[in-house]
Amino acid sequence: MKRLILISVLSLSLLGCAASSETRPESSFKSIDQSYVNAVEYQARRAGVRVEWVNPPRASESELQQNQR
Repeated sequence: MKRLILISVLSLSLLGCAASSETRPESSFKSIDQSYVNAVEYQARRAGVRVEWVNPPRASESELQQNQR
């Protein structure tokens, strides 16, 4: 019984590691509204606050094209 529990726990932990991929597609980084992120982080540094983006703001395609000019 203990052996079955041990095997089950080890199997589930390996499945959990396989599901948490650290790699992100390249295209997701291109759509972040970097000007807004920079503005917020600048104000946060001035106020002594640390910002950790969970869902960074996304820029539309037209905003991305305007920022590249």
